[in-house]
Amino acid sequence: MPKENPQTSSNSYSLEELEVGFIQLFRTNPTYFRFWLSFLISNGGTWFNTVAIFVLVIEITGSELALGGILALRMLAFAVPQPFTGMLADMYNRKKIMVIANVLSSIVALCLIFVDGSDDLILLYFLVFLLMALHALEVPASRAALPNIVKENELLTANAIDTATWSAMLGFGCAIGGFVTAKYGVNVAFIIDSITFLISALIISTIHIPQKHTQKTNNSIIKKGISDIIYGWKYILSKRDVLKLVFAKSVWTIGGGGLIFLIVLVGDEIGVGDFAVGIGVMFLARAIGVGIGPLVSRSLFKDRRKWKYLIGVLISISGTFYFIFGLVEWTFLSILLVVLSHAASGSNWVLSNVMLQERVPDEWRGRVFASDLLLMAMFNAASAFLASIAVDQNYLTLRDAILVFAMSQIVIGLLFTLWMRNGFDEIFISESN
Repeated sequence: MPKENPQTSSNSYSLEELEVGFIQLFRTNPTYFRFWLSFLISNGGTWFNTVAIFVLVIEITGSELALGGILALRMLAFAVPQPFTGMLADMYNRKKIMVIANVLSSIVALCLIFVDGSDDLILLYFLVFLLMALHALEVPASRAALPNIVKENELLTANAIDTATWSAMLGFGCAIGGFVTAKYGVNVAFIIDSITFLISALIISTIHIPQKHTQKTNNSIIKKGISDIIYGWKYILSKRDVLKLVFAKSVWTIGGGGLIFLIVLVGDEIGVGDFAVGIGVMFLARAIGVGIGPLVSRSLFKDRRKWKYLIGVLISISGTFYFIFGLVEWTFLSILLVVLSHAASGSNWVLSNVMLQERVPDEWRGRVFASDLLLMAMFNAASAFLASIAVDQNYLTLRDAILVFAMSQIVIGLLFTLWMRNGFDEIFISESN
């Protein structure tokens, strides 16, 4: 196929002609394989950690509000550093950033074993904040690095694999972590998490990651960071398509953040006998959906001209399945609705990621993805905290809360679809590849 001008192509490409297969990508791009392997190991340990933290919070406080608070804290800790971590990902060596973040995360995860009761609640919140802040340091560097280690015709496949891997580790990490936490206690999960961060850092250290750096100045990091944040948002606001795509995932979390908190509580009502195992089962259902969605979307959604509409429609579809879930009896069969809901959200995630990566030049990519993650984390935190207040203060029953947050997703998805109608006149592929 002749090479199109990446800046002006207006054709509707066939993904079968553009994209390589999953196995082919692993076989022909060993750099991506190691990059993926580090991601696989680190995320697997992280989700061990997540179930253990949820269980520990409930053991210490017995409060739904405290659990919602820990979810909101995790998201805020992820959100607050984003404007600066995106700048750092553009200015400094992304490989070193990822290695440092993983090593420090290993130390912090190990420190969680010192939390031993209600007197250590502040210590638990502090360590959870640090873990997520370090995650916020790594993620923009990782997302911005991905297009530099894969070819143009590998990008969608790589994103689909990464999203499926994240979902698989979310599912199996939480499921196995739930069983391990129930049988052996939270400290084993924290130790496993610490080890996985170290292994991930070691693998990343062996990878060569090409990068275009922004020009460094003699200004302080803070001054330079604030300046770059301003320029980054000026860039986003100057590009209608980029501006809309930056909101694609965060719009889902307006209802989705609350729903994720609520299914944690549903885990105590599905009859598995243990709260930790119940969380694992619900997060496994969520993960299966997030994993299936990108793989299915890669096969079904081949006309990229329709992607701008699909992003909003998929948000509404996700909310629709959760609304039905709120109406039916909660059994293992009804958990299929959670799977289908998150299949839609996983497709939303990967399509919006690919569209952003194609449109944003390398030297801006870190700041744009940081802004993307910042908005998503802030909406997610607010949604989860509102849901926890509604249930803890008995404003809504658990079932009613699910219906309210699901309906908000349906409405918001339809409104977002209308907003996305204009501003995407061309297939725009970044020159950076």
